[in-house]
Amino acid sequence: MSLAAGIGSRLAPLTATTPKSLIDVGGITMLEVTLAAILRAGVTDIAVNLHHLPAAIPAFIANRLARGIDITYSFAPEILDIGGGILNCKPSLGRFDDFFVYSADVFSDIDLKALLHHHQESSAAVTMFDAKRETQRKLLFASDGRFAGISNPIRQE
Repeated sequence: MSLAAGIGSRLAPLTATTPKSLIDVGGITMLEVTLAAILRAGVTDIAVNLHHLPAAIPAFIANRLARGIDITYSFAPEILDIGGGILNCKPSLGRFDDFFVYSADVFSDIDLKALLHHHQESSAAVTMFDAKRETQRKLLFASDGRFAGISNPIRQE
């Protein structure tokens, strides 16, 4: 699954007419980087969630990607955050034992095949990959390596 619903307000005015995931960075869009990584892992059934300028993404994919890929689109009338985006795609993802969730605004050279192999060998329910970076929202893990939540020091008033 590629999370591609974001508005990209911090990239305005570029995102007024182009979805965040279709912003060109060095000759390639963020969505292309994401989908290329998924395809290299051998995945040919892909779900893409949509929100901002939703017609642009299927049109782009139809023009730029190789045939033989099964793409399912899931439109959300409002931004659902990551968990909501996945839940909204549940009908498309439910037929798979394992699946990737990859944000279309993340550049990475991670080997998804190796990550999948690690996940399957660990028998974990979920395997997460996160890059080290400065952020106000940090992933929290228990001493045994299990995910424990997200910290967010921003105060809600």
